[in-house]
Amino acid sequence: MNRLCTHWPCAAALLLALLLALLLAPVAALPAAAQTEPAALAVTGSLRGSAWSGSRDLDDRGGLAQASAWLRSDLRLGEGLNLVADARLLARTPLGSSQPNAQQARLRELALRWRAGPAELRLGRQIIAWGRADAINPTDSFGKRDYSLLAAADTDQREGADAVSLRWALDEAFSLQAVWLPHFRSDTIPLADAPMQSVTNVPSRSRRNGGLKLEHQGGDVDWSLSVYDGLDRMPDLAIAGSGPSGLQLALANHPVRVFGADFSTTVGQTVLRGEIGWAKRRQTGTAEDFFRKRSQWLAVLGGDHSFDGGLNLNLQLFAQRVRGWRSPGALADPVAQAVAQVQQAINNQGQRQQLGLSWRLAKSWGNDAWLAELSGVHSLTTHGQVLRGQLRQQIDDHWQWSLGFEHFRGPAHTVFGQLRRNATAHAELRCQF
Repeated sequence: MNRLCTHWPCAAALLLALLLALLLAPVAALPAAAQTEPAALAVTGSLRGSAWSGSRDLDDRGGLAQASAWLRSDLRLGEGLNLVADARLLARTPLGSSQPNAQQARLRELALRWRAGPAELRLGRQIIAWGRADAINPTDSFGKRDYSLLAAADTDQREGADAVSLRWALDEAFSLQAVWLPHFRSDTIPLADAPMQSVTNVPSRSRRNGGLKLEHQGGDVDWSLSVYDGLDRMPDLAIAGSGPSGLQLALANHPVRVFGADFSTTVGQTVLRGEIGWAKRRQTGTAEDFFRKRSQWLAVLGGDHSFDGGLNLNLQLFAQRVRGWRSPGALADPVAQAVAQVQQAINNQGQRQQLGLSWRLAKSWGNDAWLAELSGVHSLTTHGQVLRGQLRQQIDDHWQWSLGFEHFRGPAHTVFGQLRRNATAHAELRCQF
């Protein structure tokens, strides 16, 4: 598993070098046509201090304090030419201790963006989010997420993909986007430590990673059709070997082809959304299939409605069907059974089919200075669920505080049951600039 960097000087030097490179970008080396406007730099971000009741590493570490800086800059190099950077720097320490036990520097985005007529070209690390459903997105195949990161918002766990992206406006309503990933980045997932067991990450070598999306925006309905052909963001867990040191497990990303579609439309104060994806994966018909995700359908349908008085309700139904699903109990080896069960749980394929719902109830008041939110996901089939809550106040243009919690429950073979030890509560103070 990927862990937080423990070399604080190296991490700080990396971030400083990146920011200096951004500030000192060689504008003079650009073509004369790109220098029709003077360079301008816009920097935004936040400084955050937070306390957490525990980590998201499936351990019993106890309370943690975290300080972080989130920086985003947009450097205009000329007409239609920008350099965008987004970086995160954090330090974490056990509550009551003054010595950081984990540090991290991450470059979430660093991309050159060029717009000319109907074309928009982006080169570099960039966040590419496909799909219109809320949080559950069958067509979201690019970039990576760090599910072990202590962050109040799920979107903060997202990091960019190293990609070449070209979007072409066919007319006022239709556009075509082509994406190629020369370098693949896998999701970071938490796995519980166990005696006599080690986990390694298998490097990804595939260069065939890309996708196409045809999108329509405007009129009564927005919609898109997409296809992704490349490695799966979420890794699979398999047995790599065993010996005197114990059981050796491996996390590896395998090929997938995702065909998807989505839509959204507005009816009065209600926004309706839908998304569906068919993820096709190679299956061998052997025991190897127990340690790889199987092909599946995943569909989401729902929407949100805004009521008078700052109240908003979001409700979605989801359905999933796994092709060729088999119970890990079919394996004769009890160790292989246990690993296959974890593999199914982390990839939410613990059942042949699954029905469930997600919901979010939010209330704002005081000219939107206050926000209270309660949300959750519940599987009607497996009875696994997650419940989240948040209370936030925007004190002024710069200062904000929030309280929140996240609670998981369900059988061990379900994705939420496996995450029970990651239940947390937190408090955060944020300064925005």
